[in-house]
Amino acid sequence: MAPPPSGRQGNSWLLDLSRKQLTDETAEVACQRELSRRKERGGSLAPLDFQEVDASENSIGWQGCQRVVEVCLACQDLRVLKLSRNDLCDRAVPSLCDLLKRCRSLEQLHLSFNRLSDEGATALVTAVQDTRSGASTSDEGSAAQRLPFWLRLEQNRIRQPLSLIEDFRSRQPASLGATGMPAASSSAKVCSVCEAADASR
Repeated sequence: MAPPPSGRQGNSWLLDLSRKQLTDETAEVACQRELSRRKERGGSLAPLDFQEVDASENSIGWQGCQRVVEVCLACQDLRVLKLSRNDLCDRAVPSLCDLLKRCRSLEQLHLSFNRLSDEGATALVTAVQDTRSGASTSDEGSAAQRLPFWLRLEQNRIRQPLSLIEDFRSRQPASLGATGMPAASSSAKVCSVCEAADASR
């Protein structure tokens, strides 16, 4: 089997692994290749510079998702992870929740057109809420709380998307809007978890 093509493009901030027919096995090879490029600096491995990892439109399952998350956690300033149009089921959720917990710079997580259920979507929404509304004294954590988080879940196997949205809203602090932003500014920046409602149309 030929090795998967490299995802490195002219833009050093982007790791583009999209549309490369990656499976769990070939995704592991591609991700390991990126991790092996980390150079030692001051006795430890230097972080990767990617701000966006795009692994959309492949055939990646939960095992390949774990490898993609490993690359994401090695990035020092990751903002966007795209895993839309893959083969992710709820077994991918624990690694994604771990990423949400540990990567406070993350602003967008795209998971549309997969096989996530109501339970998986609820766990992800809860992880976003816990990370964004949790108390933090770090500058990074404070900034993360101020920014809206885009979680795309449309076209999954979510049977009751409207119930999920209402549950999410009901658990928000009174002073925060649907995005975790102050209520006065949240109306213009609606959290894209609401796009899960598309599945019911």
